[in-house]
Amino acid sequence: MNVSISDEAELELKQAAQWYEDRVPALGGGFLDQILDALDDIAKHPGRYPREPGRHGREIRRLLLDRFPYSIVYEVIGRRVVVLAIAHTARRPGYWKRRRAK
Repeated sequence: MNVSISDEAELELKQAAQWYEDRVPALGGGFLDQILDALDDIAKHPGRYPREPGRHGREIRRLLLDRFPYSIVYEVIGRRVVVLAIAHTARRPGYWKRRRAK
């Protein structure tokens, strides 16, 4: 399955990786590695992770990372996946809900 990352999610990814890297050298790389592994798993099994409730007519799902307090929020549209957000699990819940896959 084809996976793309929205501009907003890409910016969130870069900012989070930089934040970790600024605190502990190589931790930003570890964060990116876990994101890439998760994106690979999403590409192989897009229906594996739980659906977001209340998203009528849209198949929006969320994968929680193991090592970092972040989730990948993505939408399945036919044979493609669009990452809508790289969201911190304890900050601004649901801020991404107005985002649409392009």
